[in-house]
Amino acid sequence: MRTERVSKPAILATAFMFVCAVYFLLPAWWLVVSSTKGPSTLYSSEGFWFSQLHFASNLTGLFTYDGGIYWHWLINTVFYAGAGALCATLLAAGAGYALATPTGRCSCPASSARCRSPRTGRASPSARASPTARAPRPTGPRPPTWRGGLEPGLHKLGPGRAAADRPDLR
Repeated sequence: MRTERVSKPAILATAFMFVCAVYFLLPAWWLVVSSTKGPSTLYSSEGFWFSQLHFASNLTGLFTYDGGIYWHWLINTVFYAGAGALCATLLAAGAGYALATPTGRCSCPASSARCRSPRTGRASPSARASPTARAPRPTGPRPPTWRGGLEPGLHKLGPGRAAADRPDLR
């Protein structure tokens, strides 16, 4: 049976990751253990192990504190997290649609004000000023491996269509 020799950088990387895991997981373990302790045993008992089970009374105290203010905090947290997730989803869906449209314009009626301007890099002035935007373009005949843009005919696909749907592009 042949054994492989483990390199010194691999051992150091594994040890570093182990130390990081302990560093980040130890406070989480302390939080779980401390949530089961009562006020009298929180600091007088062993910090990282269970002593007396007061979990139910701690939850009762949490939800009845100051007239049940924790419920308001919890509902606000869920509301803001849900609203943020919804906004991020709508923004990502809009950006995905904008990137999927070949011309950069909406398919909505042309009379709509939001559809009269093309979606280009106008939103970010720094994007226009970046050095990659002004990178020199190769001139002359293109090598066969350099495509320089979309595959031939892909611009005719439209949003939501794959090249596998078109037999002439397979």
